[in-house]
Amino acid sequence: ISWFRFSMAVIDDSGVCYRNSRFNDMFYSFFLKKVCLNESCYDCLFRQFSTSSDMRLGDFWGEKYKGWDEGVQLISVFSELGKNLWNKINPLLHFFQCVPNDVYESQKKSAIKMPNKPIFYTDLLLAMSEEKPLEDIFIEFGINNMKMGGE
Repeated sequence: ISWFRFSMAVIDDSGVCYRNSRFNDMFYSFFLKKVCLNESCYDCLFRQFSTSSDMRLGDFWGEKYKGWDEGVQLISVFSELGKNLWNKINPLLHFFQCVPNDVYESQKKSAIKMPNKPIFYTDLLLAMSEEKPLEDIFIEFGINNMKMGGE
């Protein structure tokens, strides 16, 4: 699996693993089609330079890693507690340090807008909270006919 052939995997407490591609997992499709995201994610105040966290984890995007098909993750450390945690886990990882400009260039600098927020957003969340089968919701709201990215 890679950045371009990504999938979702869930492993339960007994070690049973469910894995499916972005094209074959219904809930993953809801996510990638941007129909049921949390609204606060689109106007996050912490996407730029401010943070109240000890560490930040995420994908490391950008030109420098464009050819790395397996993907690159980013761990940014912001506090003494974060540094202590990092020192405990880094022997378990293969990592390299990068310069701050690489980190800055790899991250979105502006808030993500939701231009394609579906008009049925509230009704969709209500249907999901009522525990209707995802298959029914998928068809009822026309999500099966939407492209990735909610277009």
